[in-house]
Amino acid sequence: MQEATATSQSTSPSRFEQQACPAEEVDLRSAEKAPQSRIEDVTRELKHVLAKPMSLELDNAPCYFPYQAQHLVLTTTQRLLEESCFAFLVRCLPDLIRDRKWECAAVLELHNWLEILVDPQWKAFIEPNLARPFATGVLHDVRTIRHAAVYRTPTTASAVGQLVQSAVQFAGFLQDNRCLSQLEQLRSGLHIQIRQMEKTKREANLAMIKKLDGLLEQRKYAILGQKRLFEEVKAEAGRQVGELVDRVCGRQENVNNNECVTKEMVYDASSRTFPESGLVA
Repeated sequence: MQEATATSQSTSPSRFEQQACPAEEVDLRSAEKAPQSRIEDVTRELKHVLAKPMSLELDNAPCYFPYQAQHLVLTTTQRLLEESCFAFLVRCLPDLIRDRKWECAAVLELHNWLEILVDPQWKAFIEPNLARPFATGVLHDVRTIRHAAVYRTPTTASAVGQLVQSAVQFAGFLQDNRCLSQLEQLRSGLHIQIRQMEKTKREANLAMIKKLDGLLEQRKYAILGQKRLFEEVKAEAGRQVGELVDRVCGRQENVNNNECVTKEMVYDASSRTFPESGLVA
């Protein structure tokens, strides 16, 4: 029985040990086991992200169609313009077409048809059949259509729309109503898609700005709350330390005061007199 009692006393924490390890200290010990390196990594990453200018967080790049769609638009436009050039030259220069045995539009590429249309030797036959003289910018864009299609050049969606718009104007110069109608429908559909893409991107950027502003506001309040909590913890620690000092040193001071009072009340054995009254015992 005595051994069991001794065992229970040895295994159970003493009153002093219970006071020395309160629940708060257990929580602190658990917190100390947190992966400090991970905390530092997250802090470093947050500082890096928040240090970036706001513009870097937004997608301000121009819109692009998927390349397959871009290539389809440009090659289709190129084919329609080649057919329009061939039909125009059949009307204006039938002898040239017959002599060179050009049976269809596919015998030459678009830039080759353009060379014939702007060749000064055919000017007298061509210009009277044009709706109006060729515009230099339109001719440049028509050549670009061929180059972008052949050399697979990535082109912004707005630039693709501009190229098709120039193709519409070129078909108008040649007075090819069938080609003009098809290209106009293509241009109109592309314009709708381009506007929709740009609108969606603008809305996404605005939503991102709003979200980032909210995160920055939350970060500000989180930092303020953290500082406030640290100040409260600091104040509470100061109060606890003050009480600790009062319990330890204040108790000792009371003991010393009691000893002093006792000594004053004890008479001097050698003189047989009380220190306060001076009377002889």
